[in-house]
Amino acid sequence: MTAADVFPDVKNVSASDKLKEDVWMIRPCEVYHDEYKECKSWKGRFHQYYIHGKTLDCDTWKRDLKNCLEYRYTASQQAAEQLLQSEQTRREARLSKARANDVWEYRTSPPETWSAPLPEYLERTKIPKVEVNQLCVIS
Repeated sequence: MTAADVFPDVKNVSASDKLKEDVWMIRPCEVYHDEYKECKSWKGRFHQYYIHGKTLDCDTWKRDLKNCLEYRYTASQQAAEQLLQSEQTRREARLSKARANDVWEYRTSPPETWSAPLPEYLERTKIPKVEVNQLCVIS
């Protein structure tokens, strides 16, 4: 029995190999469903109102869910592109807030003492490597 026998509506998804290298950004469709459900729930609406002072638009999660399901079942390149665009927009919004934070200074290289030997007190507490034949296994 093949997957085509179990899921006759699913087409061959070999076209996904031709997608960009950003395909790892596409989440499972269940995640988009959960996000949309949470966004539309009364608890989610209360949280949005408490944090932002207004309720947020949940249409992006609904659109992402639709595109994800379309990509899953028909291997639509257009749906995948729209989904990737949405994920990249979401990622940029999240990273821009982190970059706007001026508390931390971003490094371009590791510190000079990165590979320095451990201090003596830490060297004494270091656990020695155990050989495989030294392990005690009770079976």
